[in-house]
Amino acid sequence: MYLVQERDLKLRKVRAVLNLLPPMGRLELTVGRLLMIGFALLTAGLVAGGYNLHAQGRSYSVWDAKILWSVVVWSVYLVLLVMHLRFAHRGHRIALGAVASFGFVLLTFWGTNLLSAIHSAP
Repeated sequence: MYLVQERDLKLRKVRAVLNLLPPMGRLELTVGRLLMIGFALLTAGLVAGGYNLHAQGRSYSVWDAKILWSVVVWSVYLVLLVMHLRFAHRGHRIALGAVASFGFVLLTFWGTNLLSAIHSAP
């Protein structure tokens, strides 16, 4: 929504003024909060997955496709959060990064099921 609102304002469309989208400041705040929530959930998922494998007595390899790409996604979220909180990156750049990282999460979730030996059905 942030990117749509920004584009409409940049192109001076009447739709931007009459639009029912929230203000850009609120959208930017929402993107930052959703990045924090996503990072916390990814961290919890990685920890719970490692604990679950350990509790089942199964060994796992860091080179497993799903584990490797999940750590890569976690790192992307960490970089976005550091850029947003520490270096005050705002607006267009963070919104694009959030959309791209969410797409990367979906790709990791569905795409690596085909490549993972641990996570495939028995």
